[in-house]
Amino acid sequence: MTDFSLSLPDKHLKMKAVFAETPSNMIIGALFLLLLAAGIFWWANNLARSAYTDYQIQRGPHHIVPGADIDGKCEAHAYILTICDTKIRTDSQTLDKHFAFFDLSFDDYSVYAIAPDNSSDQITLSLAADKAINRLIFALCVAGVGLVCISFAFYRAFIDRSRISALLRGLNRADAQPWQLTTIDAFVDDDKIKHYMVDIHGTERKITFSFGKKMEPWLLDVSGDTARLLAFAPADGGAAVPFDRKLKTIGGLNKSERQALIAELERISGQ
Repeated sequence: MTDFSLSLPDKHLKMKAVFAETPSNMIIGALFLLLLAAGIFWWANNLARSAYTDYQIQRGPHHIVPGADIDGKCEAHAYILTICDTKIRTDSQTLDKHFAFFDLSFDDYSVYAIAPDNSSDQITLSLAADKAINRLIFALCVAGVGLVCISFAFYRAFIDRSRISALLRGLNRADAQPWQLTTIDAFVDDDKIKHYMVDIHGTERKITFSFGKKMEPWLLDVSGDTARLLAFAPADGGAAVPFDRKLKTIGGLNKSERQALIAELERISGQ
């Protein structure tokens, strides 16, 4: 870590974000993930209900529907999943039948329409009924994706957000002014700046970077998998927070102050 001499405006400045990450947009992102999870669970429920209905038809007395016309296709995806989109036409009705199942055999299947003996209107395909257990497993996998979304939403809302909030609170305290210009070491992977480690309440935590549109850090140099970035630290000591080249994440600056500070940072960084 290197400290630099920098004159900041004699006013209270506020760090609003760690690049594109703010506590509020983390909550919004978490809510979006929860809505996505709800949609996934709704889909998984429909998949499971349809598979279970077909399973009951196959297990009970049933018959082949005479004169049923079957149109559509089944396609393999990613060498493991087969998705079928079909239409069944009889003299009395037309219905769409969509289902998916895991399949590694690439076999051809004979498909015909079947219905339970006690309800000729409840029509399905023989293939859909034969693969009912397989389809239930697929529905469980889909539900698992929903659980992953929920887990990530809670991690974003309660873990990531608390870390970002702690960093911003520490830097935005009255006692932390005026900030001290310093550097942080960030981890680089595949030519991208990924995260940095910082002490929060006595424990080292990882802060993952999310750069907004056209947002760039003040990059001093890169050595192997380590990048050195400019950052502001509290005057009385504490965790440093990096900032973007246009100072979008810093509140309290007017246009002329922002331009002057950018020019001074360019001089210090040699950029």
